[in-house]
Amino acid sequence: MGLFTSALKLMSASLFVSAAMWSAYFPVLARAHDQPLEASRTAAEFVTLLAWMGLPVTALAWATGRHVVILLYGPDFTLSGLYFEWLCLNIATIFINTGLTVPLLAWGLQRMQGKITVPVGIVALAANLIVIPRYGAWGAVATTVGAEAAVLFLLIWTRRRIGIGRHPILRPLGPPLLCSAAVALAIKMMPLSFAPYWWLELGVGAVVLCGCLFAFQRRIVSAALALGRRI
Repeated sequence: MGLFTSALKLMSASLFVSAAMWSAYFPVLARAHDQPLEASRTAAEFVTLLAWMGLPVTALAWATGRHVVILLYGPDFTLSGLYFEWLCLNIATIFINTGLTVPLLAWGLQRMQGKITVPVGIVALAANLIVIPRYGAWGAVATTVGAEAAVLFLLIWTRRRIGIGRHPILRPLGPPLLCSAAVALAIKMMPLSFAPYWWLELGVGAVVLCGCLFAFQRRIVSAALALGRRI
């Protein structure tokens, strides 16, 4: 499990970005509580921004993550690199979950958010007790990724019960999901002979994803740069 822990800690390093966006947007969302149109616009902008941040990182990490782990920790951590790649699927769900959860907290719906996360946490704990002794680290990877995916599903389903801040969910998530998935699969399908040049694959993928972000969301790029200067 030491290899799993190393992979999990490395995956978690990227989550400071979502935490920073949480702090930056929370006051804005709270002020929009009594303005339905503004609340909807701000919530949509928030989850869109987080999707364009989290999904590209997930795609590149899933496609080339093992090489990064070996570079940092050495060849003895090759298996940890495989765990890391699949754990990085959690980056996407955590970013999107943050985008859907923070508005609930800003609008005083903490109880509703707790009804989602607490049962999922209990089920995930029970699943760990069952699958980890049988499947080891891969079982831990599955339950970790599955728990965040379950929270995402429940958050999307719960949105139907919210009377404030509702907005279409496919519109902000569709473009970054398609762009990121296409780049990740393109990298994964390259011949094994390209493996020594993984850094080039990573760079090309990052450039393509940045181009997609600029093409689809120029306003979001400007907003992200402005928030970055404030933070």
